[in-house]
Amino acid sequence: MGKQGWTAKKAALELARLQEAQKKGTGEPVTLREKREIARAEREKRVKEGITFKQYFEDMFVPQAEIGNQERHVKKRRSLEIGLSPSSVP
Repeated sequence: MGKQGWTAKKAALELARLQEAQKKGTGEPVTLREKREIARAEREKRVKEGITFKQYFEDMFVPQAEIGNQERHVKKRRSLEIGLSPSSVP
């Protein structure tokens, strides 16, 4: 595994996606630099919009934790809701 958590398989898959995007010309990023710039712009936009921790937790974190709706994710969500949910903070 590489320095930033990239395996050879993951790198090959990402390269294939970027090459496919370049072939199709659909407007998707065709380089890692473009992907980073888009992600940075989205983060800055969220900051400007004033997204709260609660909104992030409910709209972004929890759905990611439930991908595949596996039992361990459901248990993890329940424990996180109890311990990390903004409503549980005094």
